[in-house]
Amino acid sequence: MVKCKISFSYGPTEFLKDVKIEVKKGEILAILGPNGSGKTTILKCIAGLLSPKGYVYVDGKLGYVPQMNTDTYPYTVLEMVVMGRAPYISPWDVPSKRDYKIAMDCLKSLGISHLANKPHTQISGGELRLVMIARALATQPDVLLLDEPTAYLDFRNSHIVLEKIKSLKNRDIEIIASLHDPNECLRFADNVILLKDGKIVSAGKTREVITPENIMKVYGVKTRIVESDGIRVIIPEWRDEQ
Repeated sequence: MVKCKISFSYGPTEFLKDVKIEVKKGEILAILGPNGSGKTTILKCIAGLLSPKGYVYVDGKLGYVPQMNTDTYPYTVLEMVVMGRAPYISPWDVPSKRDYKIAMDCLKSLGISHLANKPHTQISGGELRLVMIARALATQPDVLLLDEPTAYLDFRNSHIVLEKIKSLKNRDIEIIASLHDPNECLRFADNVILLKDGKIVSAGKTREVITPENIMKVYGVKTRIVESDGIRVIIPEWRDEQ
């Protein structure tokens, strides 16, 4: 379980104000909001990378996947994932057979074990995103934090990544993901926090939060909901300028 109520300032400027979050096992919570609304800052506060005011309670181990991978050395995909075992390996030891087995199992669970021996610098953006998630899974976390897991991915790879993440619910992992597309939230998340200027505008069940009224409040865009066979899509209503 994750519980927190946090505020955070960059210097004299208050950036987050009384952001309250609660996630239980097997749930996916999406944090949705415009650029600069505080999504990444919230994840960094939960991960312990920033020190907010208030409290953060995490019951179990954390896995964290940032937006970008900065490694440029051509480690193989398997080597990259084994790095997730670092908390369990003494500085004087090398990864064991068990560590490599756990890493390979994580690759298999995401359907990318065929990439194990390829340099991670020679795979696609969608494949690399899944590799980074596998590395986080190798820590055997109870809570998985994902910072915009579909950023810069094309339509197909975005779909693949979200479907693989959604399948992790079967492991009773709590997942908190920052997203930039309301339709990804509708397809992916159990609950949503809608954020603007570091404050929560609305929070709750996804279908109750992703509404034309709330999207207008946060993004200033007029939208409508279309539903077919139980699938909801929110569509912008752009007007041609005369």
